[in-house]
Amino acid sequence: MAKQKEQMLVIHTNALPGDVRQAIIAAKNSLRVRLPGRSSIFQNRPPVLPNLDDGCQYFEFDVGEARPGDPQGQRGSRRLVIEVVTKARQVREIYFTDQHYTSGSFRRVL
Repeated sequence: MAKQKEQMLVIHTNALPGDVRQAIIAAKNSLRVRLPGRSSIFQNRPPVLPNLDDGCQYFEFDVGEARPGDPQGQRGSRRLVIEVVTKARQVREIYFTDQHYTSGSFRRVL
């Protein structure tokens, strides 16, 4: 069962590493101008994030380069998932994990 947004662990933007903050800016920009190939739709199966609000969709973005020996290969383990109001392309919520979708690893970015 998916957690509610209020139940998610929280991390403040200023507590994130610089490359994650830069990835958030790049992700927002790519959503704004709809650049192809910069994101993919995140299906949330099994549900590791809250259920989407009506009219919204999740998009996932890789963060940085893989670290040596990363079990997730070249893409690395760090991901942003952004809830977007589909028609307006407006960011509703941002989630970050450095553990490749491991249950309980996502934090809501404030």
